[in-house]
Amino acid sequence: LPPAMAEIPWLSASFPAWCGVDAVDGVDRPGFSSLHRCALRVDPELGAGLETEVTQWGYQVEAIEDLPGQDPAIQPGDVIIGIDGIQLLFLNESQLQETFGSHIRHGVEVILVTAAELRDAAAMEDEEMPEEPRDLANYELLHRSKSDTEHEATVRIPVGRATAWQLDEGTAANIQSDLGIVSENFGLLARPLISDKGMESIVLTGFPSAIAKARPEVINILNFYRGKDQSQTSEAQMSDVREQKTTTSAVTTAMELPSHVKDVRQFQYHDHTADIIVHSWGSTLAEALAQVCVGMFNYMTPLEKVDIVGSVDIHATGHDLL
Repeated sequence: LPPAMAEIPWLSASFPAWCGVDAVDGVDRPGFSSLHRCALRVDPELGAGLETEVTQWGYQVEAIEDLPGQDPAIQPGDVIIGIDGIQLLFLNESQLQETFGSHIRHGVEVILVTAAELRDAAAMEDEEMPEEPRDLANYELLHRSKSDTEHEATVRIPVGRATAWQLDEGTAANIQSDLGIVSENFGLLARPLISDKGMESIVLTGFPSAIAKARPEVINILNFYRGKDQSQTSEAQMSDVREQKTTTSAVTTAMELPSHVKDVRQFQYHDHTADIIVHSWGSTLAEALAQVCVGMFNYMTPLEKVDIVGSVDIHATGHDLL
């Protein structure tokens, strides 16, 4: 191996076929031709100015900002596979962040290889892998082809979080009629789920592909009736249906918010097969992200039932990995 490769034994050990070790094609490969090193420029305020993506080999450089200005040797498409002599190859995302974050500083040496050459090397290593024996107990499980056959499924679309709709006879009949049209148009069964508290959800039963197509229409139906006059369609929190009994009298005085704290609620919920989607927005990215937290808390504990009686200021410091 050339001196540059010989100084990085973990690289040749990770790609033995590409680096000429045990090569079966008769070609004596010199290793990674795109291998290069340079010192990383890191500004205390601006960081390194690199836009990167996590890969199995390290951080792939996607773009380079003008400031603080990096060595021209670093180009988009390069992958940082080592820092300060430490290997970044084949680390999971948390390990990669920890290793890179603990070594990054101004002037630290990074080792780079182009992503294209890494892909070629990985492909060659895959070709060198011995064929998997077919007598493994789980071979059929691992290698069987996937079936295209769909199996019937059932999905519930709630009318709201911990909410039931108390409907009059006319509105209930209209919803039932609309769901009948959905059933006919999408080839499934759409029906309301009604308990003693009211209508809790819409239940779709059918093939997953049909459910996926019908779901937007059902959401539109729910939104339509949700926006109607509440004298005909009223939402009642299921927790409120229980009889409220107060055994003690407690007076809670709402506090006056500090001037730098705003009681802002800029979020909404969207239906999702697994749980819920919290959609938030704000005048800045930080404000939008903060509203995600507010929306998530509200989903677990409705904020209209919570009084603000205290506040805590939290200050945190740290550094960006890049």
